[in-house]
Amino acid sequence: MISTGMKKVPPLLQHTCKGLVDAQKPPELISANMTGVLCVYSALFMRFAWMVQPRNYLLLASHTTNETVQLYQFSRWAKAQGSEIVNENTDGHS
Repeated sequence: MISTGMKKVPPLLQHTCKGLVDAQKPPELISANMTGVLCVYSALFMRFAWMVQPRNYLLLASHTTNETVQLYQFSRWAKAQGSEIVNENTDGHS
């Protein structure tokens, strides 16, 4: 387990907790490559957790949560990139 201050985080939830902490940072600091990789990683493990017999619901829940957090981060990054593109386009037409 990783110790974060006084609390210990189980290994299955470490990516999710890191993503939630990163949600407080400015979207310009988000790595689109890493966020995309984490989305694919969680999607693959969600499928694995569903297909394995017996089904691993804890693994499925943790990767579903992580997928949600990473997609939120990716949407924040995309909105920031979109606003930068709009600002660049409008600056040239002034």
